[in-house]
Amino acid sequence: MIAPPPLAAAIARAARDAGGRAFIVGGWVRDRLRGEPSKDVDIEVYGIRQDDLHALLMPLGRVEPVGHSFPVYKVAGPDDGGNAIDVALPRRES
Repeated sequence: MIAPPPLAAAIARAARDAGGRAFIVGGWVRDRLRGEPSKDVDIEVYGIRQDDLHALLMPLGRVEPVGHSFPVYKVAGPDDGGNAIDVALPRRES
């Protein structure tokens, strides 16, 4: 099994240390199950307030908020070669 990028593990540790949980979701999981390579890492964070998520991510690298109706943060560490990880809170569809 191929491990996720170090930045993903750092995000998970930061969420855990703040009382939350982080899960890799989406394309990276699908591609790994198929045995294919993937650079597309998406993380969903539970147990962290939206107002606190940006501050939690700031020590980990460059954080760029995107999206208007549902905030997603693109996080890129100093050694990631521009491959940002998308981090979001769970949302409810209506």
